[in-house]
Amino acid sequence: MDILFKNSFILTEKLILECRVAFISKWDKFFSLLFLFTSLFGFIYSESNLTTKFISIYLMFMCVYLIFILPTLRSKKMYKRYLAINNYEQLLESVNFYNDIFEVISSNGSRVSISYKNLKKIYNRNNMLIFLCKEDILVFIKKDGFEHGTYNDFKNFILSKSNLRF
Repeated sequence: MDILFKNSFILTEKLILECRVAFISKWDKFFSLLFLFTSLFGFIYSESNLTTKFISIYLMFMCVYLIFILPTLRSKKMYKRYLAINNYEQLLESVNFYNDIFEVISSNGSRVSISYKNLKKIYNRNNMLIFLCKEDILVFIKKDGFEHGTYNDFKNFILSKSNLRF
């Protein structure tokens, strides 16, 4: 089989954070921000009832925590887990795209072959594409990490193979 596209990158904590943020849905962000502003409004315009102000401050802190702090903490934990699995060596991942399948190859020797039919969703982030496959397998594609082929050609290729939009 001939390789149509090849993408390689070193998995870093920053890339994992970008991937974690992709899974916070737009509705979660919307409702969290709405709840944050409602709590802030309740704090500012409530009477000097100390209990109400304390609850408003607590709710504001929880919203900030869920939106901004939690994804960062989870990505750090995930990155440490990747490092521990790989004997604290950085993980180099390569993804080879063929006509019928794509193959994920890690520097630790693991290989996974996935059919394009198994793609459930494609997330488009600033520097990456994230493929969510059946059985909740995540595949990272760094936009500037193509060694064989270009990102624009790959984008057209993956849209035609998967029939998904991103």
